[in-house]
Amino acid sequence: MKFSKISIDEWQESLSFSENATFFHHPLWYQLWSKNFDGVVNIIKIENNIYFPYFKRNRINGIYKEHISGPGGTYGGIYTTKQNIKTDSSYQFLLNKFKFITIVENPFDKNEFVRNFSKKTYTNYFNLKNIDQFKITSNWSNNHKRKLNKALKAKLNFRTSKTEKDWENYFQLYKDSMSRWGNRSSSNYEFGLFKSIKNIPTEYRTLYLIEEKNKMLSGAIVFNFNNKHHYWHGASSQNGLLLNSSLFLQYKIIEKLIKLHVYIYDLGPSGGHWGTEEFKRRMKPQTRTMKIVSKKPAIFKLFNK
Repeated sequence: MKFSKISIDEWQESLSFSENATFFHHPLWYQLWSKNFDGVVNIIKIENNIYFPYFKRNRINGIYKEHISGPGGTYGGIYTTKQNIKTDSSYQFLLNKFKFITIVENPFDKNEFVRNFSKKTYTNYFNLKNIDQFKITSNWSNNHKRKLNKALKAKLNFRTSKTEKDWENYFQLYKDSMSRWGNRSSSNYEFGLFKSIKNIPTEYRTLYLIEEKNKMLSGAIVFNFNNKHHYWHGASSQNGLLLNSSLFLQYKIIEKLIKLHVYIYDLGPSGGHWGTEEFKRRMKPQTRTMKIVSKKPAIFKLFNK
């Protein structure tokens, strides 16, 4: 099977011809990880219309190179520039080529994934074409409806970020959330990552905020590309939790995206956090499975017992 590495410019151009690509296939996403973590960005073109981006980092003192398609708790895999292309043999080629690789399936890709996958998870999403902007909560649980009504009565303010100070305040919300989560937290990001996200053009990212009397209560980072918007990261203060500001925030995001004629609002995987899964489930989103294939050298398994 023929393959070649391509330039960032060719990578970006190819995305404009792909219906199944998401922001998590975009060079901007992978460059975030290469800039803030120890690794490099690569993409290979397989045959004529098949592309595979990945993040490569050293493991076990540089003895092995790990290849990740779907860093940051997201998904990746192959994207194509033509529809109805068989991709199962391309995935098998990748598994044969790389000794150490993890691929998380794109849930919005109709092409065939690896048959012998390691495990699977799922993402929650809304098809906003099917939701009336005046009936957003019609399918929500009664408990979520009560909490939203409480937030509406609190007269909270919804807006997007304007300054770097907004990002600094959001980062503090995240650190406060980390303190509450303790050992249950699945991330420990530094401010540099959020500053890098801020520097991404606003056509690809938005920091949504909820405030009470100019005091930040909740925030959410949403990426977008190809008419798909992806909620990637959120945080709230203790007072925000009491006022249900994170639920109000999701309600306002959905309301705004419907007005913008966005098709897909993806809530993303929940990282195995039961509370996060339950929060999303009570909004009654749709679900799509994400298969995961992982190939690791035997010595790595010994190191990580």
